[in-house]
Amino acid sequence: NGVNKARFRTTRISASSYYIAENVIYLVIADKSYPRKLAFSYLDELSKEFQTSYGAKVDGVRKPYAFVGFGECLHLGLP
Repeated sequence: NGVNKARFRTTRISASSYYIAENVIYLVIADKSYPRKLAFSYLDELSKEFQTSYGAKVDGVRKPYAFVGFGECLHLGLP
């Protein structure tokens, strides 16, 4: 499965970057001056950590908020 990524400006002051890997979409919204390379580096790291923790469960999920526990990883910071 390939990785798709793009960045687009959502307002005068913010930009969104998204990254699609293994049937999951990762999104970051940041100030438009935030470097594109750093945004995608963060999303790449985030996707790897998510795949390690939950990757095998993605296709079987049927309920919203199935991965809410991953928020703790974001709150504490990625390893």
